[in-house]
Amino acid sequence: PNPQSPIPKPQSPIPNPHYIFNNIKIYFKYFIYIKIFKKEMTSEVRFVVKYRVPPHIIFEAITNEEMISKYSQAKAKFEKKVDGVVELYDGAIKGKIIEFEENKKIVLTWLPSNWKQEAHVQMTFKPKEGNETQITILIKDCPNRDASGQIIEKKTVEEGFKQQIFNKIEMFVGYPMNKDDESDSD
Repeated sequence: PNPQSPIPKPQSPIPNPHYIFNNIKIYFKYFIYIKIFKKEMTSEVRFVVKYRVPPHIIFEAITNEEMISKYSQAKAKFEKKVDGVVELYDGAIKGKIIEFEENKKIVLTWLPSNWKQEAHVQMTFKPKEGNETQITILIKDCPNRDASGQIIEKKTVEEGFKQQIFNKIEMFVGYPMNKDDESDSD
């Protein structure tokens, strides 16, 4: 051997406890980072709309392809069955029916073209006094950021649903909304 090269020290069979502890801290920090920051955070949006028509009429307006095309002024597809395809606004919003109970409940996936992940939308139709309908909308797994990284505000999601679906049903189909009581009553 070269007399100037240092002789390596023999490795201890038991690792240094500080080395182990520091590596555990690093792995733990990485795990927390992945779980919190890399995973898409989601939220929930809930709101109520009311119409001065019975449930079967407003349910048909929300699920009938011709009526959807009339108020959205775009091509629509809505297969009224479990696993049925939903495409609104010329395919800019896509989904799939998870649960379908005529005149009572619709649960579907919801994926606008500018979102990275789908949300789950539940619409529950409840008859109210005076031949009216209350629709409770619950949007679960709504991403907090869109595909370009922009923040998705919960209020913006609610307003988008109201403007692009529910207000347009009133304007283009003629079914009046009941805006007298805006509370989330059940």
